Amino acid sequence: MSNIEEIAVQTYQENIQYFLGEQPELYKLLEYFNTAIDNGDYSSNYDLEYTSDNYFDIIDNKNKKLFYGTNSKEYSKDLIKDINYKKDLNLFEATLDCNLNDDEAFQKDADKIIAEVLPIMSYVKDNTNDKMDMIKINKFIIIGTGLGMQITELQKNLDIDEFLIIEDDLELFKLSLFTTSYKQISTKASLSFAVAQDDNMFLTTMRSFLSTTFYNNRYIKYLHFPIHTKNKIKHIQNAIATQSHLVFPYSMALDKFTKPLEYMGNSFNILDISKRYEKSIFSHKPVLVLGAGPSLNKNIEFVKENKNKFIIACVSATLKTLHKYGIKPDIVSHIDGIESKANSCMVHYDGFDAKEFLKDTNLLFGPFTPKALRDMFSKDNIFLYQDGENYFSGFGSLSAPCVGTTTLALMLIFNTKDLYLLGLDLALDQETGETHSDEHTYNKQHDLSDTSQLNENISLTDNIITVKGNFTDTVLTTPMLHLSVQVMYSMLPIYKDKAQNIYNLSLGAHFPKTIPTNLTSIKSKSFETIDKDKIFKSINSLFKNNSVSEISKKDFETIKNRLAHTKSTIKILENYKSMITYTSTNNYLYEMLGLLKELTLKSKSSSSLSYVLYSYFEYTLPFIFDMLNTKELKHEQRHLKSLDTNLTNGLSKIIQKYELSLEQFLNSYKEGV
Repeated sequence: MSNIEEIAVQTYQENIQYFLGEQPELYKLLEYFNTAIDNGDYSSNYDLEYTSDNYFDIIDNKNKKLFYGTNSKEYSKDLIKDINYKKDLNLFEATLDCNLNDDEAFQKDADKIIAEVLPIMSYVKDNTNDKMDMIKINKFIIIGTGLGMQITELQKNLDIDEFLIIEDDLELFKLSLFTTSYKQISTKASLSFAVAQDDNMFLTTMRSFLSTTFYNNRYIKYLHFPIHTKNKIKHIQNAIATQSHLVFPYSMALDKFTKPLEYMGNSFNILDISKRYEKSIFSHKPVLVLGAGPSLNKNIEFVKENKNKFIIACVSATLKTLHKYGIKPDIVSHIDGIESKANSCMVHYDGFDAKEFLKDTNLLFGPFTPKALRDMFSKDNIFLYQDGENYFSGFGSLSAPCVGTTTLALMLIFNTKDLYLLGLDLALDQETGETHSDEHTYNKQHDLSDTSQLNENISLTDNIITVKGNFTDTVLTTPMLHLSVQVMYSMLPIYKDKAQNIYNLSLGAHFPKTIPTNLTSIKSKSFETIDKDKIFKSINSLFKNNSVSEISKKDFETIKNRLAHTKSTIKILENYKSMITYTSTNNYLYEMLGLLKELTLKSKSSSSLSYVLYSYFEYTLPFIFDMLNTKELKHEQRHLKSLDTNLTNGLSKIIQKYELSLEQFLNSYKEGV
């Protein structure tokens, strides 16, 4: 064995020891792979070859072709030649800059959605631009390793704090362990790995990479190895676009947490969803959950013909379609709280007499449901449940990004034994590119002529990705729809028990713990006919027996404690403002991260406010950190003061809004319970 080969073996062994101590899951994966080879369960596709020209290459065992076919060392150096500190090259922008956003509807409402962030965005834009240089590269993504020598070159030439290293081919990655010392790289940078991960595992890893040191997320550099699939770039964009604070901004979260205070003193039914309803009418009847995906329209005749064979639970966006075909739902679920003129959730109830149509329907409303909708129907038929907030202790809480997944979870809580899903596609119509059924207000049609093309702009609704299908190997979807698919993977194992069956009739994405079922295989004629008047009363009685309409004295006292904690939060902010200095950028950032930690330490009496403040920091800090990481920036002390003033003003406004909501409730509520 030559000296070079001995060094390669030593490098491999050192890497394995590093993985054993610092990356145990990756170590286990490599051990399983080695065992499979040793047992003859897997035949190697590649071999590492040291050429006569003194460099390593990879040979494909099937066609005997070389992976590089040239000097791999020089190739790696050439691969990174265009990687530099510029803010406009080879990067993902993991923040949403409203000043650059082309979405007119969002731009119009930006002052309402993220009003406290806009001053910081504007200040950063006025004083920096994307032609400037970073002082250091905080985050870097490697898409495809090859032999990994480009990573060593990057670390040698640039100042990089964190790497996410992606390689879909486990065998190729293993070969890189002989030629690249990940152990050595880890002494100067934090390393995360996404090796041989499926789409769901990768999104989990990517989200962890984004959430850790989120304040460095404005610009994330990347390098794509030429032979690695570019589809991974789409999934990186997907993870960026679906960051929770971008999908559901802090201001919307604040509204969701405070809106229940509007109706808690008005005798609305608050539904207990903390436990499974063991003795339930849902255990004895088939339940059909209707979403507003493309497959609803395609199969509406089945629903019409069998409307009396199922308990029908629909999302509110299907109401116009159901009314058109004379299909009266037994349950309607609604969570949308948008009330702007340009984008109102009330449009689902326009164009027909919704009050008359749903007079004998039980209504499941999330806490974000607007007052105009609550006032439209009888309180006897409305059942509100908690979402992220627990004003009613012991009553449970349910959060999901879309009403379809929420409705599914609720039906499982109600102990449905046989649950059928239709219109819950969470994918595009694979022929037309439409996102929803025809009657859906937000239906959008995508061009499917070239779905492999990469979009420069990261978008929740415009980018198209490929995911596992319900009836086919893959289907096309968008990041926004796929966010709900991801929730299915985490939610269904929790809510579904072994005695429950979920039959997925939709033409869209695959969900775990469900049975892909063709409509033609359902023997619905053998199902008994359901007396709809009787079922309405039975469901209504079940829900009322598991609801309260008044807050308890104990919970009332808890709200008082929330207010007390909110006032202490204000003092923390005031103390920070009185002691902060602007003599050093590093000291300022250290103190500001200390403020982040102190304001967002969660407790039983402050979790909702902590969540909102943390979400606000997720929006703002990447802009501040990026500006202060600009090589050409002058007059730093002046900028520190301006940035800090904008930041703390925003924090003050958010805390004051929360404080005011609590005070108004406590002052108006009659403590007669």
